[in-house]
Amino acid sequence: AVIHHNTNEKGQLDPAALSGVMPVLANANFTTDKAEPRYFYVAHKYIFMEPVSQARRIVLPALALATRGRLPSWVVQVHDWFVEQFGLDAGGTYFDKVCILVPVLLLLLLVQFIVDQVQKELAKQSNADKAAKEASKKKRAKRD
Repeated sequence: AVIHHNTNEKGQLDPAALSGVMPVLANANFTTDKAEPRYFYVAHKYIFMEPVSQARRIVLPALALATRGRLPSWVVQVHDWFVEQFGLDAGGTYFDKVCILVPVLLLLLLVQFIVDQVQKELAKQSNADKAAKEASKKKRAKRD
């Protein structure tokens, strides 16, 4: 395992310790000047001190999916606002709660809209049935 430490003893970013990926050359021979670039992949695994919240595991990737893997700028701005207003810990917690609350509210609004539309259709059918029954009663009354 390779571990890169990018911070100093005080926990501050140490620019001198940043690791970089040098181009890999195939057939790198020091006797000739011909060296062809070769492609390779680098995998990163991040280890967090605390578990990642459900909001950050579900909602944020869903938002990023719509924009091809990048979070929309308004999401970042909302997060930054919460952190500025309430501090790093509380702001992050409030942001997570908003990430869960807003989709749930949107889902409830959608369900309410669908229920209202169904009730309107049922009311129209009920009124049409009542009108048809009254019309048939009037026809019977005229016959008698």
